[in-house]
Amino acid sequence: AASFKDESLRVLAGSVEQIPTEIERGSCDGLLMDHVLEHIVDPVATMTEAGKLLRSGGIMLIVVPNNACLAAQRAGLAWTHLDVPRHVNFFSASTLRYAAERAGFIPERNFFNGYYRMFVDSLIATEQRIYDQLVAHLGAAPAATRRNSRMQSWRLLARTAAFCKPELKYDEVGIVVRKP
Repeated sequence: AASFKDESLRVLAGSVEQIPTEIERGSCDGLLMDHVLEHIVDPVATMTEAGKLLRSGGIMLIVVPNNACLAAQRAGLAWTHLDVPRHVNFFSASTLRYAAERAGFIPERNFFNGYYRMFVDSLIATEQRIYDQLVAHLGAAPAATRRNSRMQSWRLLARTAAFCKPELKYDEVGIVVRKP
């Protein structure tokens, strides 16, 4: 694994599956997994392995696409964060919490992010392409799947802007967990 070092930062190349040998078990105060677990076949095992790097009381932040949000429900199979086959696991706040508990962590709190991007033209266009490819391949629109458009985005904005629960509003869900 290649490494980089300056006076204030040392970066080691590696992965959860191949943790650099320079990192001692129990030596980290904190870890971040940002859009990792949705790509991993066994997310509980991955969190368990990463947790071995944390000292007792250490914190890990995990962020994944929120498959429980209204944008995902509206788009169905055309949702940009569904991204099969690159994404092999799909999470909501409760399933992310459950996976963290199974990996031996103490969940501190969930958080949500990613509201603005649902209204960006490039995301709308991406979901339109996915929808069109699904229709071309299947010969019809998949059940519970809508073609995105600016009008659909405006409707989503109207449903979510003010009084929507965070787990329905945001397309990312995260969790802060502590190692016992």
